[in-house]
Amino acid sequence: MPLQGTLSYLACILQVRLALAYREIDRPKRLVFTWGIDGMSSDETVVTIEIDPAEAGCELQLEHAKVWTAYAGRTREGWTKLLDQLAEIVCSAVRHGPAGG
Repeated sequence: MPLQGTLSYLACILQVRLALAYREIDRPKRLVFTWGIDGMSSDETVVTIEIDPAEAGCELQLEHAKVWTAYAGRTREGWTKLLDQLAEIVCSAVRHGPAGG
């Protein structure tokens, strides 16, 4: 059963305080949360991550909706870099086993 409700917190990444609030957690297939810069705007952007089974493991789809126009390029670059790094970590773990294990 999916978790519903809101869990909010602030994260500091690259000296920017991010305001995040989880809207839905449905392990292991769906995560929805708001994303914003603390104190900058009351406009919320919404990130939806869906993970589906695939022949070779799984497929991750990420949608970041309502991104502010001025940040669209940087947002795409940031998510692309993060997902590329995640893929490297997962592939390494598959080849060599999890770190520390």
